Amino acid sequence: MSAVVIFLIVCTVLMVQANPLKPIDGDIVGGRSIDWSKVKIGYLVPSDLDDYLREIGIELKFTPPTSEQKSGKTPYQVGIALTKSSKTKWCSGVLISDKFVVTAAHCLNGVDKGAIFLGVSNIQSQSEVVTFVSNENFIIHEDWNSEDMLNDIALIKLPIVVKFTEKIQPVRFPSQITGVETLRGSAVVTGWSQCSSSVEATFGLLQRAELQIVSKQICQEASDVNIHKENICTQAQSNYQGDTGEPLLVYENELPKLLGLYSYGQREGCLLGGLAVFTDVTLYIDWISAKTGVY
Repeated sequence: MSAVVIFLIVCTVLMVQANPLKPIDGDIVGGRSIDWSKVKIGYLVPSDLDDYLREIGIELKFTPPTSEQKSGKTPYQVGIALTKSSKTKWCSGVLISDKFVVTAAHCLNGVDKGAIFLGVSNIQSQSEVVTFVSNENFIIHEDWNSEDMLNDIALIKLPIVVKFTEKIQPVRFPSQITGVETLRGSAVVTGWSQCSSSVEATFGLLQRAELQIVSKQICQEASDVNIHKENICTQAQSNYQGDTGEPLLVYENELPKLLGLYSYGQREGCLLGGLAVFTDVTLYIDWISAKTGVY
């Protein structure tokens, strides 16, 4: 057993002992409460990506993830608790209008029903709005391919019209995109991370981390999985591993703009500064507009 595996096991045991998670009371999903200690982060790791990007030679500065729990700081962030075959998993999404949330297609694949949390930074505390959805509310991209993670994008049509508040606001897209490859800088990701070297870490607290955008060529050379033009590749600059569907953001005039959605990443990325692959949402604006009437 490798030292990394042993370290992960020890950290997991310590985290559970230090932070026993209590169920949220009430009818959340499928007529039952959610025991957060049993909820799995909805991330997907292709089996042949475990060892990629070990030796690509990118020098990174360690930047610890920071808490985003202050009310209203990430009003676009949506938590999604989903049930499939009586099991619950957690994904992120992004509010794009008063009726629609965008997320990763693989999060919704085969799902029966779910709960949408709006205006919440700590999923174990009170949410501003909770609404319930079934697979009839899901719009998965017609060309979504689970084998190579192509077109990993989907929409959720909410059964309510969301009232915008300080804590609940839709995100916008960048005003000008000349190509993600030209950015070559840092972007920001926000989500509910369960991966930390600290025994004080608790699943459920919204986190923020910086990611370095890297070229698709680097990704492709390090992996047997096809990296598509619809992908954005990033290198983690911290011990951060998030939940799929969470937003990759850039800032224009100090305002967050949606660039991508987390699709998959390296299993050990939280420790090694591994690669994360996002769906480039800016390439799907026409699809989103056709399905929602937004933009």
